[in-house]
Amino acid sequence: MVADLLASSVDMIRERHANSAPVWIPRNGHDSKGVPFIVVTCTDCLRSFPLSVLHEDLQEVQQTDCLFCSTKVWYVIDFSREVTSPKRAKQPNMATASE
Repeated sequence: MVADLLASSVDMIRERHANSAPVWIPRNGHDSKGVPFIVVTCTDCLRSFPLSVLHEDLQEVQQTDCLFCSTKVWYVIDFSREVTSPKRAKQPNMATASE
């Protein structure tokens, strides 16, 4: 029984990758040249890498190869909201507050 399980483990791994759900990724912003980008995390090696967004209106499953392990990663860009850092509240100037 163990030998059968080991023999079929490669097929199970392939099937898992072929049937895995796409990763939903929010758009992260713009790079230094003003091009929109996302950060993709590989579903196999779990490393993250940036990827330029060529078509902002494309709301469908896309794929790319991981830059580190070449695994195919399926993803969908969620344009419903952008990830941005919260604005920092202004602190009162202590020098003028004590005067």
